[in-house]
Amino acid sequence: MTARLFAGAVIAGILLAACSSTTGATSTTSTGLPGSTSTSTSTSTTIPVPGNDPCVVGRWVSTVGSLPEQVNGATVTLTGGGGTLIVYERNGSYSADFSRTRPYVRRATGSPVVSLSVSGATAGTFTALAAQLSLSDTRTTLEVRLRVNGKLISTVHPSSTTSSGYTCKPGHLTLTSGSFSTDYVTAPR
Repeated sequence: MTARLFAGAVIAGILLAACSSTTGATSTTSTGLPGSTSTSTSTSTTIPVPGNDPCVVGRWVSTVGSLPEQVNGATVTLTGGGGTLIVYERNGSYSADFSRTRPYVRRATGSPVVSLSVSGATAGTFTALAAQLSLSDTRTTLEVRLRVNGKLISTVHPSSTTSSGYTCKPGHLTLTSGSFSTDYVTAPR
């Protein structure tokens, strides 16, 4: 698999975690050729549903994210992302701060080093019912940057309605989407 194809697969997986099944985004992608960038934008909104799972309500900080990928017939994993603070409020609003999020990195012998960094913040509404967590952004400064061997390949500015599965028990929340998962623990005030 070429570095560019792998980079595209990685960005798709990270967007599933940071903003799971994205229905809107602004992105700028460079192919490395002068003047070869493209940008697109779209948005969507939802209204919070009463009766959210009380286990999800609270302050959470991510500990680690994991994205298994197939590269040349072998499974390699991009890991990282700890440090993201997300707060789910009783009234159905949420906020997420990515300013302390550590990069996701994938290193494999004979393969390019892939690094993905997430920064910015987002806020909006959420529903958490029947093991399904859905978010709708109303404000976002989220930015995702993908580098391969240190070279910036793509920058994406997600703005979306997202959905992921979740499991929750006191003190521990796990968000999942496809093969991607992110673990959270209760964050101190």
